[in-house]
Amino acid sequence: MPSEADCVVTQAISSLEEFDIPPILRDHIDQHQQHLTSLASALLAGGQNSDDVRQTIDNVLESFKEELIRTINSLIENQHAA
Repeated sequence: MPSEADCVVTQAISSLEEFDIPPILRDHIDQHQQHLTSLASALLAGGQNSDDVRQTIDNVLESFKEELIRTINSLIENQHAA
């Protein structure tokens, strides 16, 4: 059974499904998900409620999405330049 941290992060990271993620970035996203789960676990263990933890994870993930979009755009530009 998934932990509360896993559930919070899985719900948040599902918003990445709207992006066409190049395979080269998949491992990076998986690693980021693991880090987010560790963060969520630590926050929950520290006494924060799941709604507050979800908000924190959403904020961190929003920043990650911005970087992800820049990276995807850069990969596309490099493919077109080649």
